Amino acid sequence: MSPAALALPLLLALSGSRPGTEADARPIVATDHVQHSLVSFAGSVYTFSVVRAAGLEAREASWAALATMAAAGVAKELSDRARGGRFDGVDLIANAVGLAIGGMLIRAMR
Repeated sequence: MSPAALALPLLLALSGSRPGTEADARPIVATDHVQHSLVSFAGSVYTFSVVRAAGLEAREASWAALATMAAAGVAKELSDRARGGRFDGVDLIANAVGLAIGGMLIRAMR
C-alpha cells in the first residue's frame, strides 16, 4: 500500500479530540493542520521545479526541496514560540504528511 493511501486514514483517525488534555474539544486535524500539509506539499513541489530549472539534477533537487520545506516548517514553529505562542508538534506531523505526498509527486516527476 502506498504512503498516500495510508495518509488519509491516518488523518481521519486523528480527527477526533485529544482525551485527557485541556484541548479536549480541539480536533487533532484542524484547518491549521490542513494548511500546514498543503503549504509543505505545494512548497516542496514548487521548490523542486525551481531548483530543477536552475540546473540541479533531479535527485539533488528533490532532496533540496524537501529539506528546505522541512526546515521552513520547523522555523515557523520556532517563530511561533518566540512570539509567545506554542511549538505545536502536531503541526510538524501535518508538515511531514505534506512533504510525504509532495515527495511522491516529485518522484513521479523525475
